[in-house]
Amino acid sequence: MRLNAGSRHWRRAIERVRRRWLSNLFAALFRGGAESERLPGAGIHRILLIRPNHRLGNTLLLTPLVDELERAYPGAEIDILTAGPAAADVFRGFESVRHVFALPAKVVRHLPRLFGLLRYLRRSRYDLAIDPSKGSGSSRLLLLFARANHKLGFVGARTYGRLTCGIAAPGHPQHMAQQAVYLLRAARGEGVEGRFPRLDIRLSGAERCQGQERLRHLFAPESPDGPVIGLYGTATGAKAYGPAWWTALIEYLAAALPAARFVEMVPADGVSRFGDRFPAYFSTSVRAMAGVMAAMDCVVSADCGVMHLACASGATTVGAFKVTDSQRYGPYGDGNVAIDADDRSAQAVAEAALHALHSPAQRTDPAPDTTRLTAGTRPTGRLR
Repeated sequence: MRLNAGSRHWRRAIERVRRRWLSNLFAALFRGGAESERLPGAGIHRILLIRPNHRLGNTLLLTPLVDELERAYPGAEIDILTAGPAAADVFRGFESVRHVFALPAKVVRHLPRLFGLLRYLRRSRYDLAIDPSKGSGSSRLLLLFARANHKLGFVGARTYGRLTCGIAAPGHPQHMAQQAVYLLRAARGEGVEGRFPRLDIRLSGAERCQGQERLRHLFAPESPDGPVIGLYGTATGAKAYGPAWWTALIEYLAAALPAARFVEMVPADGVSRFGDRFPAYFSTSVRAMAGVMAAMDCVVSADCGVMHLACASGATTVGAFKVTDSQRYGPYGDGNVAIDADDRSAQAVAEAALHALHSPAQRTDPAPDTTRLTAGTRPTGRLR
């Protein structure tokens, strides 16, 4: 059952009150502050990464930090504590990841499982535990609960608990995935500028070949001659665009690229957002869907987990934003681009997709920052 606008408003209000109450409670229970200790360059072998969030996008935004941990501490093992059901699939391609623990979505209904996991964490000993978020009360509480020689996280006015290594939240970079990398670099006393690892689900060669084969089957018996453009037509709440917006975008792309082939990535509810007008691909497997998108020339999506998945697959990704911060969540690197687009600016997003399609060399050139465009402006020059 879908929630109406009033129900969503009340749920958000209740969530804000809950967060404020928990924050005040934890601030009273735990002394704030952090030691000035710097993370050592050696002796870190067991790492716990804590991000108990159920959203696919937030899980994928951790992949640059895992990549950075592998660079900083080669040979270390990483355990990841999350709440996302797709996390095991997301991190399957990382040899450094040993265990992925997923907290249940409805914790109250699964108390034995929760207590069992907490008991395991308390009995385990880590060299380093990390809370990469800036305002999550549950992440910080679990970090304080874990047993680790070094505890790393952001510190500020709205954080609590005493850490062995606390880093002030930066003004730059603004992107959530890059801030987590900044956290580790700053704690190690390294330079925090330069290129950041991109989102990467680390598809295997076999998974990419399977994605190409699945894509060919969608167009059988004919093979696509023109570029293949993936479309994901849904997002949550105010982040979504209506049918008229998508129709305008598709018509503009089709007029500019008559040979283009469109593929719809069908959302989890199994309902086409384009009236089954195009070949469609549906899968409950995160990696299978990523493999298909990796075989496409471009993927266009509103801000959602599938947009981040397209980016992490290596596909050139164009993300449309109208309520969330594109600087914080937009796809970056490999010629990807984030567009600030309202309900009237489908053409601006289409033009960004056309530019990405005409710049195939961008796909192998990762960039340090999110490209941010404003609707109504045509992207020019080299996109980053």
